[in-house]
Amino acid sequence: MPTYILPVPPQEIVRLLQAEIAATHRQPELYYSAWEDYLIEDDSDRRSFGITNGEEYILVSVDAVLNIEPRLEQNYWVPQVVVHRNIGPQKIDDAAALIGATLILEQFTAFLADRNNVVSVRLDVSTPFAREHFFTRLDELRARHPASLAAEN
Repeated sequence: MPTYILPVPPQEIVRLLQAEIAATHRQPELYYSAWEDYLIEDDSDRRSFGITNGEEYILVSVDAVLNIEPRLEQNYWVPQVVVHRNIGPQKIDDAAALIGATLILEQFTAFLADRNNVVSVRLDVSTPFAREHFFTRLDELRARHPASLAAEN
């Protein structure tokens, strides 16, 4: 499945999703989910963090992911907003306690609001027409939920 970087601000993706959820009484024509995953790097450069004898430390980061899918599978597309945060060195015992979790949309937006995080917006597509289909759907959502209305609320 090809992946593209989307030239769409992540805040707009979340705003459009929230507007669609509200307009459809929590029954949008989209599936969405959010979660966090902890990433552990065993072979990190501990010295760059000031740890000289740190075999008991590993480098930890976390990704918060918002995944959106259409209910129809023809020309299937999946945009993802990924928020990456480096946590830094953690003792191995502490890092073992880090378990990913499901997030509600408000928790995900808190990750997104933190300007110290690195954010990317990606689009996975199943067919050559899926990318065009996604942008058509995005334009429909933008027309239905203009940004000026969101600023007034």
